[in-house]
Amino acid sequence: MNWTMTDQDYKILKKDLETKLIENNVSSILIHELFETFDDPDSTEEDFTSMQLRILSGLSKPEDTNFYYNNSRKSVIKYIEDEIFKLICLKDEEYAKERTSLFSKYESIIALVSASISAKFGLESGLISGLVSSMLLAIFKMGKNAWCVRKSDLSKETNK
Repeated sequence: MNWTMTDQDYKILKKDLETKLIENNVSSILIHELFETFDDPDSTEEDFTSMQLRILSGLSKPEDTNFYYNNSRKSVIKYIEDEIFKLICLKDEEYAKERTSLFSKYESIIALVSASISAKFGLESGLISGLVSSMLLAIFKMGKNAWCVRKSDLSKETNK
């Protein structure tokens, strides 16, 4: 089998590829970098893999996945967010057991993080666990509150 390609064949292939990439909204910068990689005799397999990943990440759109039904903007992701909202923001009985289990793991997380920090910096574990506990609690609480407020605001806007 002859794998040699004429310059004309290469130009046609390049043009077809460029057209397909443009049709799929791939950035002109990535297309240019891809062709530079093709044209560089020192390009490695890693170079091509990197370009492939960069182009594919630009092509992936959530609305093109199975998380969306019948071209609807309402997605499974929205339903998952609603359930997470019920789990962490509301005192919904449906998730009472899961909420208790989730928050009971907090002490284990503190012990693990404290031990890691102690080992890294050579500090006494008991000394640092209070600080770690306070910091983690503040981070978790701020994140939870911000997410719950955001989700509540979005729900209010949707219901208007």
